[in-house]
Amino acid sequence: YSFAPLSGTSMAAPHVAGIAALVKELHPSWTPAMVASALVTTASKYDNKGNPIMAEGSYGNTGNLYPATPFDYGAGLINAAAAMDPGLAFQS
Repeated sequence: YSFAPLSGTSMAAPHVAGIAALVKELHPSWTPAMVASALVTTASKYDNKGNPIMAEGSYGNTGNLYPATPFDYGAGLINAAAAMDPGLAFQS
């Protein structure tokens, strides 16, 4: 059998929760919706080199990379520094 590590929600959740905690510490009066807004509106669909996020092939086709879609990356790659001062935070 060949195996490929696949990242996903369970891999990202601790990182996002930690960054959300830092945003909340900086802005204690913000609601959870405002913190989420800061994270989502400052995320990027490009990596740190300016290239589009790539996704790995599905089961049976692992090892092949293709340009990711919003179904692959959701809001995108989180930008912790930008989330600290998003410019606008939506409240629901």
